Amino acid sequence: MTEERLPLAKLPGKAGDGGVLRSVAEAVLQLLMEADVEGLIGAGRHERTGERLN
Repeated sequence: MTEERLPLAKLPGKAGDGGVLRSVAEAVLQLLMEADVEGLIGAGRHERTGERLN
């Protein structure tokens, strides 16, 4: 997986008007989507492998 993640401890500061719950939900959904894509293409973000499908 990618190393460009925002630590959960920093989410309250990034929340702004949307609230902490929205920020946490967005972070979790982003992680799930990245994991799904990595599984489909066979490589992580910016990773080059022989098994990569795109």
